[in-house]
Amino acid sequence: MESLEYLLQKMDPGVVMLDREGRIRQLNPAARQLLQRYHPALEGRAVVDLHPEPSRRKIAWLLQEAAAGDTPVPVTMTINTPDRPLLLSISRLESSDGAGEAAAGFCLLLYDYRGLNALPQAAAEEGRLAKLPVLLQGGTALVDPAEVVHLQAEGHYARLYTARESFLCHLSLAQLERRLDPEQFLRIHRRHLIAVAHAARLERQEGRPSVVMATFPASRLPIGRSRAAAVAARLGW
Repeated sequence: MESLEYLLQKMDPGVVMLDREGRIRQLNPAARQLLQRYHPALEGRAVVDLHPEPSRRKIAWLLQEAAAGDTPVPVTMTINTPDRPLLLSISRLESSDGAGEAAAGFCLLLYDYRGLNALPQAAAEEGRLAKLPVLLQGGTALVDPAEVVHLQAEGHYARLYTARESFLCHLSLAQLERRLDPEQFLRIHRRHLIAVAHAARLERQEGRPSVVMATFPASRLPIGRSRAAAVAARLGW
């Protein structure tokens, strides 16, 4: 089976050159074909305006992180447009003289997942996560699921907590719940997903149940009413 890297090399990516404000300056024919379906006039438009929510917020976040990085490390994410998923990679561009710290602009690469015909359906859409991608110094770090204590919804993304640190993950809590091992993780609330192995104790304050997680300092998370039975079954409450 051909690897994802080889398949991407065979594809014609969409290339979009952006100014420092995220407005489109130039784009190649592949990018024009992908984006012109949403807006016929592209040059001069803010690239975030070409996509619906929540993709618009994700692209804005990518631009912010690419601009804030200490080095021009590409920041990559999958977004969903109305008719297809796209793989986006954004790199910060620097001025030719290297003067100043502000980005001179950005280079945006677009890959259409529908071109990955040789890729298995599960991989092209969603599969079990072996590692969790988190933002770290303008790039993407990978966290082992065994290190995760709990995950908390943060807008369209999720905040990942280990025993002593927290990171922003660009996946939503719903995506993480679907893609993490259900034997290891349990949704206890609409905003909280916990690693069962790191649940330290159960408490009830003023009639409201909660789980205390083994972070430092300890995290007390509420148990939603609709989740109480599932939590009791898994944790023997």
